[in-house]
Amino acid sequence: IHSHEGAPLFVNKRYANMLGYCPDELLSLEHIHTLYPANERYRRQGDWQARLPAHGQSAPPKVQQMAVYCKDGSQIIVQHSVSFIQWQGLPAVLIAAVDITEQHIARQALALSEERFRDFAESASDWCWEMDKSLRFTYVSDSFERITGASKSSILGLTRKELIGQHINYLHISAEERRSWERHWDVLARREPFSNFEYTWRRAGDTCIVISASGKPIFDQHHQFCGYRGSASNITDERKLSEQLSFQATHDELTGLINRRHFDSELHKAIDEAHIKQVEHVLVFMDLDRFKIVNDTCGHMAGDKLLKQLAAIFQKVFSKRDLLGRLGGDEFAVIMRNCTVDQSMRIINNLHDQVNRFRFVWEGQSFTVGVSIGVASINNHTESVSRLLQNVDSACYMAKETGRSKTHVFSENDEDLSKRQGEMHWAARITQALEKRDFTLYAQPILPLGEGSGIFYELLIRMKDQGEIIPPRMFLPAAERYDLSMNIDKWVLRTALDWIRKNTYILNKVRFVFINLSAKTIGKKAFGDYVLKMLGNYGVPPEKICFEITETTAIANLAEAVSFIKRLKAAGCFFALDDFGSGVSSFAYLKNLPVDFLKIDGMFIRDMRVNEVNMAMVKSINEISHVMGKQTIAEFVEDNATIEILKNIGVDYVQGYAVAHPVALGELDDSSKIIKPPIP
Repeated sequence: IHSHEGAPLFVNKRYANMLGYCPDELLSLEHIHTLYPANERYRRQGDWQARLPAHGQSAPPKVQQMAVYCKDGSQIIVQHSVSFIQWQGLPAVLIAAVDITEQHIARQALALSEERFRDFAESASDWCWEMDKSLRFTYVSDSFERITGASKSSILGLTRKELIGQHINYLHISAEERRSWERHWDVLARREPFSNFEYTWRRAGDTCIVISASGKPIFDQHHQFCGYRGSASNITDERKLSEQLSFQATHDELTGLINRRHFDSELHKAIDEAHIKQVEHVLVFMDLDRFKIVNDTCGHMAGDKLLKQLAAIFQKVFSKRDLLGRLGGDEFAVIMRNCTVDQSMRIINNLHDQVNRFRFVWEGQSFTVGVSIGVASINNHTESVSRLLQNVDSACYMAKETGRSKTHVFSENDEDLSKRQGEMHWAARITQALEKRDFTLYAQPILPLGEGSGIFYELLIRMKDQGEIIPPRMFLPAAERYDLSMNIDKWVLRTALDWIRKNTYILNKVRFVFINLSAKTIGKKAFGDYVLKMLGNYGVPPEKICFEITETTAIANLAEAVSFIKRLKAAGCFFALDDFGSGVSSFAYLKNLPVDFLKIDGMFIRDMRVNEVNMAMVKSINEISHVMGKQTIAEFVEDNATIEILKNIGVDYVQGYAVAHPVALGELDDSSKIIKPPIP
């Protein structure tokens, strides 16, 4: 209690303790106003003085919230109830105070939180919404208008279903989106939370945006459903980006056709459909002819333009229900749905006509191209995607083999295709054998007839397969076709040189070690470099090595073969020409090939005892070889009578079962087994 002038008259203990004083300390104050900050002091004094009652009148209490200083200098917020009373016969002011500091702080925090929410709600890319228990919108934030282009009044009071037709064109959305709406109604009916419910919103001018909404149900303290509260956002840009990324992941960047990965996925579906529904589709595999000419002559920009133009032609020829893809490089494929092979041929023949008439022009140059096509049925007998692609690839290969710009239909009974697929199997097995070291070398001696320059050994490759030894005729054709020959030749060279290095007596007792080279290796500078490097690494004298090449290989790549031979001969190596006489112009080329030995083709040797023509051929080859300073080797010698004839003719060396069978290199590690006397 204080006087109208502010002098304290009475203070109870609780008031004093609230401010950290004892009552006597407060009563000793000259003026009660010193307890208040200046702004609060003037506000309080002016407020209650303005309400001083007239003489003889009373006034109702005045409730105020004030900041008050405590003894330690801190402030608290108190709620004053101010009344005017008579104290000891004099007018006075009665103050009843309550400390409301914590409540004040809480109210401030709540007000700040609400202000923040309003700021976020109005500036965010999302908008907030609420629905009542009838699922009618009762609140949407202001950002709704900015994002959707619609007024809040156009949505308040409506359910989402009632918005259909006004802002959601239900009849023109996709079947998938309609199914999504049906699922959404079910979720709302079950009063379940939902997230990322996407739908199309039609703005003014019939432009559309994609909305994503999330919400959760609201229940009161009695678990009664009160409505939904949630947010929504415009995800149009995100959807476009997602669709773009999805397109890029499944389509070829250059042509816009589907890519290999997506095409394989669609093939899986087509095979499943053929099995389940008993329908037939057709797989068409296309490989461009003469594309490499354009690419090499004019560059990759021209090649890319050609691929795009041909892709456009393919799209016009095939129907929209067919699935056209680019598998890579200049390879394309089509799944012709609900179609038989016979029905597909009309479209395929039209495709050949279109491509054959097409002319590609680049910087004044005109090019013609073609397309070789393999066709296979997709039916309930189709096993797998990999097998199907293997079949159609083999068929396409046969189309190229028979003249290009043709079509070949796969058939299980096709002998040519069976051979092709067999080679594909061996190609995979060769790669595996190189990795697992499943190759091995055998050696077969070449002995002189009479006085010769010593014993030779030819190294022969074999493949080990589950305890069996596979002869080279089974896998070498596949190695040639699939460019695996050089890998095999490198392995043979390394293995041979390592064997020679570990068995040093070979250097003294064996004149030559013959190593066969494939057609794909002859003429390759990189392989010549490799030979010289390996000879140096293993420390084997080059003059101990005689490389053996076939006559057909040398003639097919004459200039490259001559250059290759001269380079390695300059380093000290020797060369033998195998299967001599098999070519139609053998003698014409012989003078151009700087080889040291001629191995007479075994087809002349086998029956020369009973075939006068073969006898004459052997004599002729031997005589001409000697005139040219080359020594001769007869191969496939299988009996002693033939050996005697060859000796009389003057052939220098013989090789074959009559001399010795090939043996594994390991069996020759004993030097006593490797030395063979000349044949008397």
